[in-house]
Amino acid sequence: MYELELKWRVGTFDKVRLALQQLNGVCVRVEVERDLFFNHPSRNFFSTGEVLRLRRTNRGVTLTYKGSERSDSIKAREEYEIRVDDFDTALKLLEKLGFSRALTLEKRREVWSVRGMTVCLDQVEELGRFIEIEGFAKSLSEFKQVELKIRKLASELGLDPDKGIKESYVTMLLRRKRERV
Repeated sequence: MYELELKWRVGTFDKVRLALQQLNGVCVRVEVERDLFFNHPSRNFFSTGEVLRLRRTNRGVTLTYKGSERSDSIKAREEYEIRVDDFDTALKLLEKLGFSRALTLEKRREVWSVRGMTVCLDQVEELGRFIEIEGFAKSLSEFKQVELKIRKLASELGLDPDKGIKESYVTMLLRRKRERV
């Protein structure tokens, strides 16, 4: 499975929230996500563009691997995710296997479903507010179709489809931390 997404920095969520309601979007949940990102013991995930993330929300714990980007025009990566029963045990297991904690990211996320797509209204600690639109493709051959759907929905939400950001929150946060040094 491949996740495709674009995001836009915004000052407020009001206009997009209203547009989502007008498109008969449904707010699925509001939650706080606390993510721990790990680095591989023998290769630097930040260099390869891969991600290993342990996420805790009020709905539970997930462990996610995302592969390197597979597209130039939109953020698209292979993704595998499993539910985990116990955050602390999963953390110990990863550390025993040699994975090291690399970064912590926290965000308040409002998740909407509209036209088979997911729209997230994210308040990301240290970074600000973003709208993220994501869809999934079962194969590489579906990329263009999903990308077109994302860009069309962005336009309907009042976002410029050509000004979507491919960069991940992790990359933005790492850059911000480097700039402070």
